[in-house]
Amino acid sequence: MKKWICIWLFLALCAPCALAQEAPELLEPAGVQMNAVEAFIGDISSIAVHPASVVPYVEEFFFEQEGVIEEMHVIIGQQVKAGDPLITLDTESETERVQTLHRQLEELETNTAYEQELAEIDLAILNAELRQLNRKGDATAAALKELDIQQKKLDLELAADLRALEKEKLTGELERLETEIQKNVLYAPFDGRVAYMSSEWRHGDYVGAFTPLIYLADDSRLLVESDYISNTTLDFAHAVYAQVGSKQYAMTATPVDEKKYMAQVLAGVKLRRQFTFDEPTEELEAGQYAVICVESNYRPDALLVPTNTLYTADRTRYLYVMENGVRVRREVTVGVTTDWYTQIIEGLQEGELVYVKE
Repeated sequence: MKKWICIWLFLALCAPCALAQEAPELLEPAGVQMNAVEAFIGDISSIAVHPASVVPYVEEFFFEQEGVIEEMHVIIGQQVKAGDPLITLDTESETERVQTLHRQLEELETNTAYEQELAEIDLAILNAELRQLNRKGDATAAALKELDIQQKKLDLELAADLRALEKEKLTGELERLETEIQKNVLYAPFDGRVAYMSSEWRHGDYVGAFTPLIYLADDSRLLVESDYISNTTLDFAHAVYAQVGSKQYAMTATPVDEKKYMAQVLAGVKLRRQFTFDEPTEELEAGQYAVICVESNYRPDALLVPTNTLYTADRTRYLYVMENGVRVRREVTVGVTTDWYTQIIEGLQEGELVYVKE
């Protein structure tokens, strides 16, 4: 028993000494090569990704003047050909006025021909009277008759000018009304499909000027549509492309009407941005998922390292350079950073080995 008590006392006295010793520094396993990569020269840029989808080209249609619907020529889902009427507004008053103007022009033409015949007869009579006076040798009366003939010709020219002015006025009004009537009919500018109507429009419904009424889709012309991306972002982009499946497609943003843009913002409409393909794409279909990639901050021939080689402490960026198999801390200045690579502006040279975190 005394033997066990001595052993316990000995262990109790030795324990504080063992706890007071510092833990040894963990070293890299002997004979194991540490992960390291060379700093290299390459191109880098920031890429912002915007969810999008492949959609058909869609155009909205509206009247430039208010009016009442006379006839709906189409329904949702209907296929139409270029030139087919879509919606017609009531044009009864304009049509009646056009008919009146046509009658006035016909009457003017008839009266002009009649007055021309009478004028020719009157001139013939005056010239006959002048010849008779000349045969009689009555020089005074003949001179007065010549004045009458000249005045008659002047009167005829004035009447012709007035009739021409009246015809021009009537013709101008007729052309204006016929143009207005044409504006009262919406025609399909291309072959397509009625994709959407803003309401169940019927005969007799009032519509305001510039109110979107009908949307026509052209499934043969595909676009990529995403959430709104500002002109400023796109203007400073190095490249814009769409990723659809495993393929990339160069894209061009469609112009934005600033007035329409502001009106939509004020109305609280969720804005969208459309992009056209720079080259034909027959393999794509409407409805496919896509992303719009906006590449910016492009830096060619930059010194690059994997992003997971970098550390941060007190707003300082640093990495470990391998020197003779030993990691040496070195502060660096970084530029463009992505999830995979980071540009090193100062503190590192091409070809130097950099420690990679696992």
